[in-house]
Amino acid sequence: MAAIVTDKIKKLFLEDLFEDFDSASVRYYAGIGRSEVWNSTDTTVTPQNRVRDERNARLDMQSIKNITDKSFVVPRYNWSSGTQYSAFDDNHVGYPTQPFYVMNSNQEVYICVQQGKDATGTVQNSTVQPTGNTTGTPFSTSDGYRWKFVYSIGALNASKFLSSAYMPVQFVDSDQAAGVGATAEQVEQRAVEVAARAGELVGVAVTNGGTGYTSTPTVEVIGDGNGAVVTPIISGNSLVNLIIKEDSSGNLGGTNPNGWSTGSFRGSGYTRANLKITGVGDSASGRAIFGPTKGLGADPRDDLRASAVMFNSKIDGDEGGDFLLGENTFRQVLLLRNPLVADSNNRTDLDFFTESTGNGLIKLELTSTSGTFTEDTTIEDASTGAKAYIDTVDSVNSSLLTARLLVHQNEETGFKSFTASNTVTDPSGNTGTVSQQLAGEFDPMTGELLYIDNRAAVDRSAEQIEDLKIVIQL
Repeated sequence: MAAIVTDKIKKLFLEDLFEDFDSASVRYYAGIGRSEVWNSTDTTVTPQNRVRDERNARLDMQSIKNITDKSFVVPRYNWSSGTQYSAFDDNHVGYPTQPFYVMNSNQEVYICVQQGKDATGTVQNSTVQPTGNTTGTPFSTSDGYRWKFVYSIGALNASKFLSSAYMPVQFVDSDQAAGVGATAEQVEQRAVEVAARAGELVGVAVTNGGTGYTSTPTVEVIGDGNGAVVTPIISGNSLVNLIIKEDSSGNLGGTNPNGWSTGSFRGSGYTRANLKITGVGDSASGRAIFGPTKGLGADPRDDLRASAVMFNSKIDGDEGGDFLLGENTFRQVLLLRNPLVADSNNRTDLDFFTESTGNGLIKLELTSTSGTFTEDTTIEDASTGAKAYIDTVDSVNSSLLTARLLVHQNEETGFKSFTASNTVTDPSGNTGTVSQQLAGEFDPMTGELLYIDNRAAVDRSAEQIEDLKIVIQL
């Protein structure tokens, strides 16, 4: 049995995720973890969708920070001179090899609605960057390409959601555009959304060039709408191109002086249409191209086929002591939903961790210390077999011979608790007496772990800001 999952259900799932994210009873956190090297060469290991991988990621988790920002995102394509671009086509499966939309140097996003072609119908490279024309009316550039502006990416959204691989795309509703604090980009985008026309033709395509055309044929759009006007182009006795008629100003499908109700050569009211080509010649054919149901521009998420969401969290220095610095590294980025406070005898399933940041490592307090403990090594009680991995030396008081270590346990160390008054030793022979073992601020074994991203080691310093961009792609 053959079946597909459509873009619409992907969008529905992501909108449900947004609704959950915005719920007052739910908190999403970005987490980092994994101090240990991956292997002898520290080559990043690809995570697998296994329960064991999830459990091990929890065991290695260090710190979390509450996420407050999210956006739909799509693959990022910067306009580049000398590149061929596809035109928007309702026959595309996913994203074509040649992208059908671009972001220009002003962070304005345009959809290509007609490729630039020469007189023989050969697709040309784009050499003129689309700019301006922010009303959303399709327009032509001198290289023959036709573009439609859909939205601009403002500085704030760019700082949160623009990455080397993805760019943000959002729908702006009337309340957002008219509300206090609405940005110029939101107002501009909302005007384009409102101006979108359902039932207009986005483009037309040649499906068979035919033969024997010694003069330009006539093309009639036949469907349940009206007003669309198509211009055929022949070369070598064949049909080589079809374009929606332009107005005298070069606007593709612009003002139609013939009095159609839409005032546009793109027509209106179409849910289906075919092209009837007549003239001296044989077998030429073409097809009409439709945009999303509400019209191209009505919702950029539909226009650009968004099926991914990005969560953003910025980790600034040590975040009040909850994130480790110095020589410490992390190798995993995680997405955690509704973790609980650290385990206690009185904890219930509703004791959610609600602080903005938290550290989940075990605190091992020592007295009578001898020597200097270092991170990225182990500490062990030989008498009981209790063992842990040192993530960082949190504090040391040399005069009082005390130290507090932040440690974690995993499959390699085992999970035996340390015993007060016992002696612990590291591989270099440094020793100390266990005063107490305390749980972290949150319990990393609780909550729903939604995402695991294994990375190369990332070092951290007090001046460093990690811009964690977590992308969920359906």
